[in-house]
Amino acid sequence: MALAEVEESGITRHLAARELPARSLPSECLVATISALLAEQDLPASDLAALCVGTGPGSFTGLRVALSTAKGIALGAGLPLYGISSLQILAVTSGPGLCAIAADNRRGTCYTALFDVDERLRCTPLLNEALRGVDEFAAAVSPQVVDTSVALVGDCSEQLAAKLPSRVSSRILPDLVPNIGDGITSIAHRLASRDADDAITLTPNYLRRSAAEESAAVK
Repeated sequence: MALAEVEESGITRHLAARELPARSLPSECLVATISALLAEQDLPASDLAALCVGTGPGSFTGLRVALSTAKGIALGAGLPLYGISSLQILAVTSGPGLCAIAADNRRGTCYTALFDVDERLRCTPLLNEALRGVDEFAAAVSPQVVDTSVALVGDCSEQLAAKLPSRVSSRILPDLVPNIGDGITSIAHRLASRDADDAITLTPNYLRRSAAEESAAVK
C-alpha cells in the first residue's frame, strides 16, 4: 500500500509505502498496516482526501478483503473511492511505452492485457484484460507490437517472448513488483477531476470463476 499527495494539476508526490507482513492474512493485518502507514507520516485519517484500491485480477480472498476494507473506510468517512486494475499497476510500473502482461493464473491460462503507457503514466488499453493462453495472446499482441519495443511483464513473459516475431524488441520482466505509488500516479487525472467509482457497486475483477463456482456449474 502507498500514501501519496496528488495536486489539482495531476502531479503526484509519493510520501510512503508499506507492504503487508510476509505470510500474513490480509483480514488480520490490513487495517493495522494502514494505521501504521498513517502514523509513520504523522497523518490523521481525517486528513485523507480519497482512497484507491486494486480491483484485480488476483487472489479471491485478498481482493475481497481489500475491497471490503476500502469500501468500509470510504463509506464510513465519506471519502471518494477509486478502483484501479492490478494489471494496470503492473503496466505503469514497467514505465512509459507498450506493455504486454501475461501472468499465470495457475489454471492453464494467463491474466493478459496490452497497454500503452504515456510519459505521465496514463494507461490506454490496446487489448482488454482477459484470460488467454500464451499462444492466443501472442497472436493477438504480435500485430500491435511488430517493429517496435514492448515490455513483457509477468511470470509467463518468457514464454510469450518466445512466441513473438523476431522483429519485436522486448524487455522481459518476469519478476516485476507492482509499484502502488505509480498506480496512484496513473489515475491522478481521475483524482483531480473527482471521477470516483461508486463505493457501493464497485466489485473485484476476478476474470474467472472460483473453484466453487466451477464445481457448481459442472453439476
